[in-house]
Amino acid sequence: MDLGQLPSPEEEASWAAVQRGDDCVVLREHLNRWPTVAFPAEAQSRLDGRSVTTDTRWALQETRLPMTVWGEALFDDERAAREDVLRRAAALAGETCVPLRLSPLRRLLGSTSAVTTWTCALMERRWRCGLDGVAVCGIKVGRCLMAKRRNPSEEIL
Repeated sequence: MDLGQLPSPEEEASWAAVQRGDDCVVLREHLNRWPTVAFPAEAQSRLDGRSVTTDTRWALQETRLPMTVWGEALFDDERAAREDVLRRAAALAGETCVPLRLSPLRRLLGSTSAVTTWTCALMERRWRCGLDGVAVCGIKVGRCLMAKRRNPSEEIL
């Protein structure tokens, strides 16, 4: 008797996560990752048994990603050197946050930079500064919720 390929521990853990919740994204990810091993028929059946219309709940979220920025030029005063780094940090924060919007369930609302520590040095009577900080990414995250289709035989008369 051929039982086919046995599920890996990873697949079993994924399937257990699918069974614990009603999140259609988790179910679709499971099907995309393991389309031909164990559980695909039951997973597809569960997905098909959900409402065609889904409810997406959106929540605001802030993600902070570390970044380090150094000035590229030397300036006559420290203030100008810091302003240069802040301009570069704002641009880098925008670039750093862009990959967060690669999912249809994520919307990038904006980005800013926040300074953790400054480092400034006088080099041959001119200033160069740098900062350690974070790119603060404002995002809206959607969670796709499923609802079971109503089975007419379960209705109470």
